[in-house]
Amino acid sequence: MYWDGTRWIDENAPARTAARPRGGRARRPRLMSVVTVLAVALGVSGATLPGLIAPSQVSVASTGDTGTGQLYQENSPHVLATGGWRLVSGRAYSGGSALTAVRRGARLEMRFSGSAITLIGPKAPWLGSARIQVDGRDWATVDEQGRVLDSPRSLLTIAGLDDGAHMLAVIALFDHGRPFTVDAFRVTGASAVAPATPGSAQGAASAPIPTGTPAAGLIPGQTPGPSVGPGTATEPTAAPPTGVPPSVAPPTAAPPTGVPPSVAPPTAAPPTGVPPSVAPPTAAPPTGVPPTAVPTPTPPAPPTPVPSVGPTPAPTPTPSGPAGIRVPDSIDSSGGSDVTAALNTWIASVPDNSTIVFRAGGVYKVSQGVQIARRHGLVFEGNGATIITTGSGSDQLASPFVIGHAYRGAWTGGNTDITVRNLTLVGNDPTPGTFGGGEQQAGMEIEGVSGLTVSNVTVRAVYGDGFKIGDGSTNVTITGSRVASAGRNGVAVISGSRITVRNTAFDTIGYVVFDVEPNTSSEASDTLLFTNNTVGTWGAEFFSVDGSHTGASISNVTVSGNSIRSKSLLSYVDNGNTARNRSISFVDNTSAVAVNGPVLNFSYVDGLTVTGNVQTVLSGSLASFTSCTKVVFK
Repeated sequence: MYWDGTRWIDENAPARTAARPRGGRARRPRLMSVVTVLAVALGVSGATLPGLIAPSQVSVASTGDTGTGQLYQENSPHVLATGGWRLVSGRAYSGGSALTAVRRGARLEMRFSGSAITLIGPKAPWLGSARIQVDGRDWATVDEQGRVLDSPRSLLTIAGLDDGAHMLAVIALFDHGRPFTVDAFRVTGASAVAPATPGSAQGAASAPIPTGTPAAGLIPGQTPGPSVGPGTATEPTAAPPTGVPPSVAPPTAAPPTGVPPSVAPPTAAPPTGVPPSVAPPTAAPPTGVPPTAVPTPTPPAPPTPVPSVGPTPAPTPTPSGPAGIRVPDSIDSSGGSDVTAALNTWIASVPDNSTIVFRAGGVYKVSQGVQIARRHGLVFEGNGATIITTGSGSDQLASPFVIGHAYRGAWTGGNTDITVRNLTLVGNDPTPGTFGGGEQQAGMEIEGVSGLTVSNVTVRAVYGDGFKIGDGSTNVTITGSRVASAGRNGVAVISGSRITVRNTAFDTIGYVVFDVEPNTSSEASDTLLFTNNTVGTWGAEFFSVDGSHTGASISNVTVSGNSIRSKSLLSYVDNGNTARNRSISFVDNTSAVAVNGPVLNFSYVDGLTVTGNVQTVLSGSLASFTSCTKVVFK
């Protein structure tokens, strides 16, 4: 689901059926089409993420968390965050703000004393999952993805713990680029909680391991972790991990509103960052002892005369996140203005063999996409950012990412050894996943590249193909990615060699999932591998080769180990006998639906292997062969 400026668009809505004649697409235009500007305003302060709720623009389906117990906000001193979290604001959140993970493996720790704890967060179609640990042991997996927008509510309650000190950890999985959001925690079963501020004695020792049943209090669909016994794990120390932003875990922040004054020890705790040997152990009073009961220690020498012993209390050295050259803050990353010129001009100034790092969770609005030509060794680290295009569906340059065209230049190709990762590319098709209208706007246009790796990239709501590969591109790998919705093909190969698409999800595809479609007889393809991918639904067929009958040379194509949930394996390999296709393998693919045959249709192939496919056929045959040689069929 995405916001198109006036309404929410459900990319999983049933697609319109539309017939399309088998044949080639129009050649790519060289002139820019007139574009329309799409206002993107999610109404949340900070950089706008697809996983944030804009309360002023949407209605929610629940009344939120209404539990009892002590509520601790995500910015409480009890909470330590590391690995890629961003503080965001919104009226739907219980304290007006929340923490959103912008990278896989981002970790958030909540230290508490009590017998039960509840994790509070929102639900939405674009949110993802997190692994939950208690005292160092895997306990459950929580999924925030929901069919409707849901205000922050109780996601998970872990009860039956020993009424003592514990540590709950939230570890973002960032599945398919989906963020995870933590609003607050609710603790019950204890009257006081000692803050786990950096450098305090609290939490430094081993914490009891819960003996309660993990399944107690889990909401339906969650997977409980193994039951654990006491004394089998040690709680991590209370020192904050490197890279925690000061706004997320203030080293000396005051306890949250409602916590008794006795909870936060006064000035007796050692200064942040000073090793325990500097601050005498007796300086920190035991938990629960009133401040007046602890005499003021009189050490022979104050602990501060050696400033070089540890870091400053609020470390703010280098920004956390991937290393590289960061997109300047002067380029709008909120999605509020078009940054086509500013972004492309800046990228052109970055030297080859560099890593370009987008703002974590940033949103970049463009009318033409990122464009590169004759560049070498560039790594585009998306860092959880999103590029949203407002351009025409009939303009290739309106694709969010264009490899092979120079900005304000020409189609020159010439790129080598390019990497694009951890990025979301969004089009502006008002009927996502439905064939019809413009088909030139792809998620990623790939032309004339030698060496390209695409990983953890999500494409949604584009008019055309998720990934379009042409102009003899070589050594292209697309892995661990997702095409949530595309109006045309999931992957279209016009011409290229040594192209691999693996471990990628294709949810709603308007026409063909994998289409090898040369436009002329000179656009050859060789050594193509489509393997171990998952498919939801398609509009025309699963796999197709040369439906335009161009007679181009096509050889060594393997389709293997793919699974389809809601459609059949319907495939056509047929170039109209204009040339002989060579070495085609279609093996170990699976469909979960029953259909009439024939399902697999092969014509004019020399060297054909069709084995191990699972497809229920109600009538007719599974496969049809016309003028094929050296056929292995099982």
